[in-house]
Amino acid sequence: MTSSAPLNGLRVLDVSSVLSGPLTTMLLADLGAEVIKVEPPTSPDFTRGTGAVRNEMTAYFYNTNRGKRAIAVDGRHYLGRKILQQLADQADVVVQNMRPGKAAGIGLDPDECMERNASLVYASISGYGGDGPMAGEP
Repeated sequence: MTSSAPLNGLRVLDVSSVLSGPLTTMLLADLGAEVIKVEPPTSPDFTRGTGAVRNEMTAYFYNTNRGKRAIAVDGRHYLGRKILQQLADQADVVVQNMRPGKAAGIGLDPDECMERNASLVYASISGYGGDGPMAGEP
């Protein structure tokens, strides 16, 4: 992206998978944001293998994750949680689409993230909302 891109200089932490989060952050990257996609090493985004695979990625995965930098971090472990927290502390935006409460388990509790980084925009996308009978569904 050129320095004249509208979101040039914006840093986004993407800890999402499948469609809603990756599509959101793809659009931000297309507009010039620096997007860092994080996947757990033991269970990466399953869309990597959905459809015809070439170079370990499908066209679907490649398209929704274009223009992003990517790293593998295991948020189940202390060091991984610390890395995720540091990335969130340095970000302008965090996008996650985990089930309600799951982000806190990997060190990305929204309230704690925004307490450490007061200007952070924390986008939490849920398939079925934060409460109600289907809130915990994937």
